[in-house]
Amino acid sequence: MMKLTRNLFILSTLLISTLLFAGRLWAEEASEPYKRTVSFEFEAIVNAKKYDIEIKNRKTDEAKLYTTESAEWEGSLVPGTYLMRIRSKDKRGVAGNWSTPEEFTVQLESTKLVAPKPQEKIETKENEEYKVVFKWKPVPGAKQYHFELIGENGEALKKENLDSNSYEINLKVAKSYSWKVSAVNELGVESDAIAVDQFTLLGKQLDKVIITKPETKFVRELAWKGPEFAEGFDYYLSRYSTKTKTWAKVKTEKDFKNQKIPFSDKFPGGKYKLQVRSSAKDRVVSKTEEVVFQVVEGNRSPAAEEVATIRESIDRTNGWFAVASYLVTNINYSGSFFDANGVQSNAVFDAVGGTGRLGIGYLDSLYPWGFLTIIDDGGFVIDNANYTFASLEMSAVYRRQSGSRGESRHQFGIFTKELPEVQGDANTQSVTTTKMAVGGFHYGYEYWYGLTNKLGLQVNMHSYFNLAKIKTPNNQGIAPDVSFQLGLLGSYRISQKATGLMGYAYRRDAMSYYMDTTSGDRLKQSVEIFGHYLNFFLEWTL
Repeated sequence: MMKLTRNLFILSTLLISTLLFAGRLWAEEASEPYKRTVSFEFEAIVNAKKYDIEIKNRKTDEAKLYTTESAEWEGSLVPGTYLMRIRSKDKRGVAGNWSTPEEFTVQLESTKLVAPKPQEKIETKENEEYKVVFKWKPVPGAKQYHFELIGENGEALKKENLDSNSYEINLKVAKSYSWKVSAVNELGVESDAIAVDQFTLLGKQLDKVIITKPETKFVRELAWKGPEFAEGFDYYLSRYSTKTKTWAKVKTEKDFKNQKIPFSDKFPGGKYKLQVRSSAKDRVVSKTEEVVFQVVEGNRSPAAEEVATIRESIDRTNGWFAVASYLVTNINYSGSFFDANGVQSNAVFDAVGGTGRLGIGYLDSLYPWGFLTIIDDGGFVIDNANYTFASLEMSAVYRRQSGSRGESRHQFGIFTKELPEVQGDANTQSVTTTKMAVGGFHYGYEYWYGLTNKLGLQVNMHSYFNLAKIKTPNNQGIAPDVSFQLGLLGSYRISQKATGLMGYAYRRDAMSYYMDTTSGDRLKQSVEIFGHYLNFFLEWTL
């Protein structure tokens, strides 16, 4: 047992001694000053067998003697300033005279730059400033670092002596910079070379341009508004080919300095697309903005545009459209009736009345012909009772331009119309009503004249020729008669899809049918409704 204990004691003592020795060596190495390998050659001396080289530290005056058999030497020295002299020895070991001392400096290693990377273009999301972190590898033996930042014009923006191997600073974006770093030790010895590099701070991506879409098809110029910081623009103008179903290049330019381009009158009409993006030095280009627009074929001069613009006030909507109107007035009702004995009675009164209309139609700008269908529901009030009468008309529409500002429109079609027959009984003080209905041929004419691109005038006339009986109170045939309407309206183009009208209309609704008396006479029953109407009208594209 005592033997085992003695062996463990011996092993423990050896282990502790080994660790203490290793620690002392590590401490000595850690305290050893940083050295750099130095080598040089000198001119050989005839019959020299050896050379003594004395190297003396200028700061500490410590001198060391080295011996070499060749005319060159290599060793490790702490960075600093030294004096060196050489003497030769012959084969007997006899030394010659020392050479004149020469001074030399052992410098620190050059710094190695880490960030920003060489010639790096740093993308940022800033419009003004961005924090840049500079980093470089530590230099052995360095106590401080000299940092210098230089602007595009060569101006020194910053000079600092730093204890660490990094530095942060806010810099303006969209600019290029150079930076330098050198190391220095406690003796004032610097790096053997200054590390220099360049980088660029790219500004935030530019905003899109705002393209002004042409208001009319008479395009003579294209324009856009560039975002803040924009210095130039890349644009691409193309035209759509209906044959190839592709966009073909018309005009393009890079780094264009203006914000508008002329649109040549030699370019054909059709569908065009303008694409624009903004750019600036050392900023990320914007995303591309585009607009598609139509260009009229042929003359696009200001005079032609003025005429076309004025015509907009009277141009009907293209494609399917709807109409709605309302006429209101104090009507004059007049009726002449006979009984079976041929005794005549008359109904004459005034009443508040009105007529509402709804319709749907189709017109194509490429063709003069279209169609329109209208449902009409009129009525008036007497003795607190409302009497209504409806009509339906279906017409073909033919349009034709009249001069530079006018347009004529003809309507041909058929119609069916109702009217109330109102008769009073003097004995009973009662009122009886029945309805009659006829069908026939309708013709209408409208003339529109443009005053401005919004305002216009319309004169209209509509005639309804009663040709066929649909319903009469006594089931006898009708007598030919004519209803008509005359109107004068002012129009206002509310939008590209809607036009409103308001004005005056004079209207006569009339129907007649026969009454055979017991004496064999054939008499004519008739109803007429006259009115001076205030007319409201709206037409819009579906």
